[in-house]
Amino acid sequence: MNDISGSDSNALQRVSRLRRRIASGGILAGLILLLGLAATAVAQPDVIVILTEPDTAQFPTARLRVMTADDQSAPLPEDQFASLALRENGVPVADFDLQFVPVGIDAVFVLDADETMAYEDGAGGTRLDQVKESIRRYANRFMSPAGLDRISIVVPDGADGRFLIQNESNPQAVIAAIDAYNPALPEDAPVNEMLQQAIARLDSLPEEDRFQTILLYSDGNKLSQQLDYPALAESPVPIYTAVLGGLPTQAAIGNADALSAPTRAFYLTMPFAEESDPVFLLWQRQGNQPQISYQSFLRESGRYPVSVNIGPLAASVEMDLTLEAPQVALQLAEPVIRRAGDVPDTPLEELQPGTVALPVQIVWPDGIARELTAVTFTVNGQMQPQLTTPQPDENGVFQVEWPAQTTGTGAYDLQVSVEDALGFTAVSEAQVVTVVEERPSLPTPTPAPTPTPLPAEVFVEEAARLPRQVLLLLLAGLGLLAIALVLLRLWQKRGRQKAAAAALAQRQADLQAKTTPPQAEETPPAPPLPAFLVWSDETEEAIEITGDNVLIGRDPAVVDIALADRSVSRLHARIRWRNGRYWLYDEGSEMGTFLNHDRLGLSPKPLQDGDEVRFGRVGLRFEVRG
Repeated sequence: MNDISGSDSNALQRVSRLRRRIASGGILAGLILLLGLAATAVAQPDVIVILTEPDTAQFPTARLRVMTADDQSAPLPEDQFASLALRENGVPVADFDLQFVPVGIDAVFVLDADETMAYEDGAGGTRLDQVKESIRRYANRFMSPAGLDRISIVVPDGADGRFLIQNESNPQAVIAAIDAYNPALPEDAPVNEMLQQAIARLDSLPEEDRFQTILLYSDGNKLSQQLDYPALAESPVPIYTAVLGGLPTQAAIGNADALSAPTRAFYLTMPFAEESDPVFLLWQRQGNQPQISYQSFLRESGRYPVSVNIGPLAASVEMDLTLEAPQVALQLAEPVIRRAGDVPDTPLEELQPGTVALPVQIVWPDGIARELTAVTFTVNGQMQPQLTTPQPDENGVFQVEWPAQTTGTGAYDLQVSVEDALGFTAVSEAQVVTVVEERPSLPTPTPAPTPTPLPAEVFVEEAARLPRQVLLLLLAGLGLLAIALVLLRLWQKRGRQKAAAAALAQRQADLQAKTTPPQAEETPPAPPLPAFLVWSDETEEAIEITGDNVLIGRDPAVVDIALADRSVSRLHARIRWRNGRYWLYDEGSEMGTFLNHDRLGLSPKPLQDGDEVRFGRVGLRFEVRG
């Protein structure tokens, strides 16, 4: 560090009473407190450089701003930043971006509005008129149109004065307030108390790394009797003075300089409003600060120094970096996915939805959202390719897609893993989802209506209306029908006699068979063929089917084959040997029994060598080794 001149050395050794009570120079502490920083600032003759705390909200992109102030609190010219050099943790950073960004300022206008403000010094009206026009010029020409500046005005009122407006960011509201100010001017104004109010107001504002300042309008002649110079000299903000009147006295100028110079500000004479423009130009420049953006190479939590050099000027700040792996979880609305068809025979591939979008929530414990460089989605351990790498929205939610066109009824394990731009990884807990196929049932046929016979009286009434020839034909037909009924009864009687004779012969044959010894014994049923349930990945020993009626489930106390998985019911399924083959039964399981991806209903299904069976989410293969 270069040597610091005597006057600046004294200034840097003062202690600010208003902000953090830290051991630092009064002027330096004022600017540090003005910016709300915990940074190291290095002063060269007449210039102070301060760095804001690095912003790591979009890490690995880091941003920090540079505050510079000469002995009048003016920033360095922009061309001097061409020589800026940046280091992170002692390592030079060659690739960085430097831009001037608007941040705004906090300013307080203090009006020493005593009886002298009624004086007229020329064609411009009274001194109060010139003060009003000066504030209007600032609002119209220099104030941030984006509402970044915050303006307050303090005016005399009693023993301490009062705020006409506070923290106003609308230029038109500032103009309206000063236009409406038409006071009864007192003999003397409490200017010292008003300045202390202004300092306290700036001290109470949120620390937003901004330039803060005060402009006092006064004729200056009485300031030496009114002000507490030693206390005001320790002000953490520069206090500028506009000396009113066409020909200010040497006493007024000396009083104004004694107030402004120790706070790294200056005075100016203001016979007309436009004479205050140099102060406003300086404020406008301080409202646009140089910002450095760069890509950090740090990948571990810790505290690291960041330093800047601008020619012979230097400053440093500490980056407090906390990095943690993200947390990720599937956010399913319900554990069932229903794939539906429009007709009873809709093929599996045409059930909808064909592709299922599943929401995923990612949380950044360190508060630093980052780009995802890889997203992996698996179903039962099988990767489901994604067309692009999904990125979370502002709420930390992104979606993975499951191509489910060939996915039938069953239980499936879903899991998501991610990797971010810093190399941190996270894996979600596995979630079980049940897919259900839904198709409309076949329509039930409508039964044909049964004809209702006509009542006898209606028949007789209708028959009476028939011609004579028709009646004769009907009577003849009835006679033939009676003869046919008689013949039918005789035929039925003979049939019953034949059946009785045949039954008697059968009983005699059975009696004879009982008395005759059997010629040969009946052939016994064939024993079950050797069969096994083989694990899909073949990493475990195959399970042998050891009988003709084998129970399968989760509870070893009630089943023959126990499968330790929460998707398997206590008594889940059964395998039986019947009629020379094995049969698979479902015993009312909750998660279902599946044969070649088809869920069993109430009826059993025959098993064949090589069939794929699934109990809940436990998949096995049936093999016959006979």
